[in-house]
Amino acid sequence: MIQAELTVHGSTIRSLVISGHAESGEYGSDLICAAASAIAFGICNTLDELGSTAECAVKDNRIEILNCPEDIVTQTVMNTALIQLETLREGRNQYLDIRKTEV
Repeated sequence: MIQAELTVHGSTIRSLVISGHAESGEYGSDLICAAASAIAFGICNTLDELGSTAECAVKDNRIEILNCPEDIVTQTVMNTALIQLETLREGRNQYLDIRKTEV
């Protein structure tokens, strides 16, 4: 299962960490994993292109978006990521879990 873990403070998304595998298909042909990866990489690229100071790191089986500032651009991009992940999860709860932790 893919785990998407968000840390929020009020309405501000402070971080997003995506890890794991959906195991919804053969390795290399798993469309849920491909979609989650596309969302995460797209968000990291967008934050970088728009000059956000959020930190993106890609590690073995893990994508981290950390230290997200409160500015409107970063938060709009992060909320877009959340909406995309929630849309991907619709009807696929067994493959993707989204958790929010308030700090």
